[in-house]
Amino acid sequence: MKTCLIFFAVSVATITACTRNADFTVTPAKPRPGDTVSVSFRPSPPLDSLPEWEAVAFLFTDEEAVAQEIALRKEASGWTGRVVTQANTQSFAIRFFEAKVPYREQYARPAEHPAEVRYTLLYDKGGKPVSGAHGSLAAGLHSWAGILGLEPPENAQKSRRDLLMRFLEQEFAAYPKNKPKFASLHYAVAKASGQSLAKLRPEANRMAQKLGTDLPEKELLEMGSVFDVLQDETKSQYYRHLALKKFPKGEQAQQVNMEAVYAEPDLTKREISLEHLQADFPDYEGIDWRYYDLLMDLYKAGRWADFRRIAARRPFDQALSSAYQEIALELAKQGRDFETAAEMARQAAEYDKGNVTNPRDRKSPYMPAREWAEERQLTYAFSAGTYAWVLYKQGKYAEASAWMGESMALN
Repeated sequence: MKTCLIFFAVSVATITACTRNADFTVTPAKPRPGDTVSVSFRPSPPLDSLPEWEAVAFLFTDEEAVAQEIALRKEASGWTGRVVTQANTQSFAIRFFEAKVPYREQYARPAEHPAEVRYTLLYDKGGKPVSGAHGSLAAGLHSWAGILGLEPPENAQKSRRDLLMRFLEQEFAAYPKNKPKFASLHYAVAKASGQSLAKLRPEANRMAQKLGTDLPEKELLEMGSVFDVLQDETKSQYYRHLALKKFPKGEQAQQVNMEAVYAEPDLTKREISLEHLQADFPDYEGIDWRYYDLLMDLYKAGRWADFRRIAARRPFDQALSSAYQEIALELAKQGRDFETAAEMARQAAEYDKGNVTNPRDRKSPYMPAREWAEERQLTYAFSAGTYAWVLYKQGKYAEASAWMGESMALN
């Protein structure tokens, strides 16, 4: 039970066409959303000499990628495992890679740590690819190239661009109503493939005229992105302003407010704007890092009273821990206020240490659990090292040695 697949070798970034003798199978052959899918992968020489493999599946919808680690076992047919799809999954790709190599090492030296990617569409009861299957796969291989270990889109080979265009054309042929969802990707790939703006702009204008403006916000913003790709600033801004007007609490309004906060040079006004942003958009997940920016700027301006007042009422999270760690490091480098530096470094190190075993921050859906654990350990290694250095500068050598030992063990 073979499924059409694509092969990416990260070390050489090549694509091998689909064949009947593919080294990857899925069962059932045409999995449906919600199925538990058995997968089997047989590495080709010389990669078959690797003693152990790991795998992560990325479940794609037309909006996101969700990582799912696969427990692999060695069998006669190759390395096998299971992928549990969700009701909204439209396609998925699996990254197979050398086991137990830290993620940062894989990304830094891909030629030394081979990885391969396989994929499958998901199907409906009649055996037809579900709505969004081809489109989500094209978007996934483009937008999530980094987490799959592929070349970035701007460096992608012609064969990969051709593949993405084929997927998009298949999506639009089967589900014409989905063209607005993937339109900006379609035009980006077409432009990168050498099609001229003189050809693409009239086509986009016809699509825009046919669609009208009575659209959900995501489709209005997608049309704005289409005209961004086609370098038509007037039409791009038209759709973004329309989204802002029709959806005053929507995604575009949040983006505009966030950009205004970020650009505000007056720190007192920025604090007030941040409070309004948080009240108007309570689900905005980046608010903690906007406060990080404010706190760092207050520190640079020497406004310690305002810094302490705002920090005291913020939850102690990764953003606040990062601010404390960076400021402690700066104070110690400058050779001043070691007591403040030590206290801030201690709080950051203790928070990050607890976060290693008892995470208090939400994991990004696209991040594998092992990679997330490695990130938390590395963050703690940095903050523990900072605290150790501040203690050393204070002449507290025994305490410094203990904290540096923890940092070295993790880094």
